[in-house]
Amino acid sequence: MLNTKRTMWIELRWEDAVIVERDGDSLRIRHPELKRPRWFNPSHAGNYYSRYTGAGADTFADGYIFKGYPR
Repeated sequence: MLNTKRTMWIELRWEDAVIVERDGDSLRIRHPELKRPRWFNPSHAGNYYSRYTGAGADTFADGYIFKGYPR
């Protein structure tokens, strides 16, 4: 049986974000709700997300998402 995790997404606002580094399409973003800047990757839906799966026995994964991309 495949061990899958459900992700508990927390949506963040671009208005409060600062992009501190770029690596290709990935962005390292500082945000007041994050303890430190995190890397965010683009999704096929056009959003940017960062997901931490934790230990193998954990049922849930933590995730942050920015909807769309600031123009």
